[in-house]
Amino acid sequence: MTPESSGGVVGEEIELLRAQEQLRQMQETFDQRKRQDGRWFLLKLVMGWTSVVLLPGIAFTSGWVIFNHQNFSSTTVAAVTAALLVDTLGLVLSVWRLVLGKGPDPLQPIGDTPVLSAAVASPSTQTARRRTKR
Repeated sequence: MTPESSGGVVGEEIELLRAQEQLRQMQETFDQRKRQDGRWFLLKLVMGWTSVVLLPGIAFTSGWVIFNHQNFSSTTVAAVTAALLVDTLGLVLSVWRLVLGKGPDPLQPIGDTPVLSAAVASPSTQTARRRTKR
């Protein structure tokens, strides 16, 4: 085995190791984005159901105080009216932004697939080359 031929084999092995590491990193990145996408979905779900419970609760309580205003001080009625407006607006806007907004990008492949030289990519070529060197 000559130094030139062993350098080619070592270079191919290094290229193969580099490509394997690149694939591993791409897989890790994809898996991380997949986990984040799952968490984002859970957040959307929780925000949606929280708004389904809170909005009618706030509206009912505030409406009851407003319609029975004679039983409460004018300061309480004014505070409840402001709270109804602010809470409703805040809840609707936050749900709109989180649930109906852009959200995360859809899952897709990360980067380009590593390209190997023909000698490294084809095991049959490597086998044939080794047979001819013997």
